[in-house]
Amino acid sequence: MKKYALLFCFLLLASCAHVSDNSTETASHTSVDGWWAGKYKDASLLFKFNSDGDILTGTVDGMPGMPVLHLSDGKIKGNWISFRTETDYGRKILRISYKGDLKKDEITFSCTTTVAGQGSAGAASRRSLVVVNRIGSGNETRAEIDNILKRNFMM
Repeated sequence: MKKYALLFCFLLLASCAHVSDNSTETASHTSVDGWWAGKYKDASLLFKFNSDGDILTGTVDGMPGMPVLHLSDGKIKGNWISFRTETDYGRKILRISYKGDLKKDEITFSCTTTVAGQGSAGAASRRSLVVVNRIGSGNETRAEIDNILKRNFMM
């Protein structure tokens, strides 16, 4: 009887380990880490995201006349991500706040763009939607990503 009880415990533990492995795989499929590409008006945008728990870091590239922008205040909560970027734009400050809904390999961002200038009475603000799709895991070099973009997105 002890022999069967030990065998049952072993099989139970083995099946729990298997279930645990599957849930980890499922969670990694919804990870935000990697390269993401999309378009906004005439601009081709390229995002690279890295997560560490609920902290999001990364870059945004492709905005006309802008350098590569680094994310700040990046957060992840479930399938929702948020961050902002900020840069000098002539004599003005350009701030973009992103709030995104992650669904497997697509993120739909609601963006608020604010331009504030020196000596201006107030800031002009505009809202828009931007959809981006995963194009890489994050392990690719920038040259490899550029080749993927040329082949698939004609950027």
